Amino acid sequence: MADFVRLLHDDDADVASVVAALKRRLSVETVALSNDHGFAGLAEAATIVDVDLSCERTLRRLRGLLPQRGEHPRLIVVDRTARAERIQAGVFGATGLLVRPLVPEEVAERALAAIWAGRAEAGFGRGRTPMDAPGAQSILVAEETLAELFSACVAGDDWDPHRLEASGVEVTHAIAEIGFEAWMDTVRRHHGGTYRHSLLVTGVAVGFGTELGMARADVERLACAALAHDVGKVRVPIDVLDKPARLTAEEYELVKRHSEWGWWFLAGACRRPDPDFLDAVLHHHEALDGSGYPHGLVGAEISDLTRVLTICDVYAALSEPRPYKEAMRPPQIMEILNDMARQGKVETALVRAVGWIVAEGRASGSSPLAPPRRLFAQAAHRARPASTTSLIETIAKAESTRR
Repeated sequence: MADFVRLLHDDDADVASVVAALKRRLSVETVALSNDHGFAGLAEAATIVDVDLSCERTLRRLRGLLPQRGEHPRLIVVDRTARAERIQAGVFGATGLLVRPLVPEEVAERALAAIWAGRAEAGFGRGRTPMDAPGAQSILVAEETLAELFSACVAGDDWDPHRLEASGVEVTHAIAEIGFEAWMDTVRRHHGGTYRHSLLVTGVAVGFGTELGMARADVERLACAALAHDVGKVRVPIDVLDKPARLTAEEYELVKRHSEWGWWFLAGACRRPDPDFLDAVLHHHEALDGSGYPHGLVGAEISDLTRVLTICDVYAALSEPRPYKEAMRPPQIMEILNDMARQGKVETALVRAVGWIVAEGRASGSSPLAPPRRLFAQAAHRARPASTTSLIETIAKAESTRR
């Protein structure tokens, strides 16, 4: 049986050339925007949505009739310069974007690649976030960005970094509004695997950066790095990622390649890559004592942004269940992080900062890392860092004040 795709289009659109290209590779059914009954099947197969997202009437119709995306990929067509359309696409469940003017053969290639990638998506733990859950809109935007990243990495497709930036803004705003733990609880309830881990690292990073008093732009950059940090894992077989037993030496070496694979994909896909962002993705498994990978960096060779991401990655990984372990509580996690700091593997000042925030949350009865407390910004005489390069100095000032 041939792979199947549905194409939702404006009533007056000429889709003949796109349909012809799709039919050379797939079975195709077209659905006009005015066809109420046709919407029902859009959750049951791979879908391409080619409508005018700048038209309010169209948006109202999609909000009322477009079903929540099921297990199948959904590619949405946008104008190249319309950032608002990209955000709308995320809200409507896009797993990938197609950019006008469309090239029919490229549309067919993208659709087929998305279908193939979608078959493996469940293995990475993507769930379904209900629209009424705390932080739902930002999580939906973030998970759609992850889906697009994973699909593009698998297929070797181009990728638009603006989508990731928009996700960073959405997540940062949501956590500032509802708090870290409420956002994370939604993620834990509805996602698993690599999706859950990437979202949890993002939540920890945004909550941590916000509490540290980092500039909003730096928190958003940290959110982007956290969301994308494990994109290279899509090249690691699922049975290796989810293996309940100890990995063999060969399997571990394969898993270690994920940071390099992610870096290569992102560096090639970004027209003007942010070097700090790429460095954090490549080196988030480095250790200050040189025992990490992939390059065995030591001390000052590891950037502040990467040091923060590393600790957030460890915190999130220990807080979630895996096939080979149960989730740990914050006191257990802090014991391990403190031990890593004593061994010289992670930044002591950052670990202490995490400990203060977690302890403050428990003592006050509020969620760990829950905004709007600004412990470190106040302790450092309101000297919010202009960039991540001054982050460690800011924490040091806060530490001396607490003493």
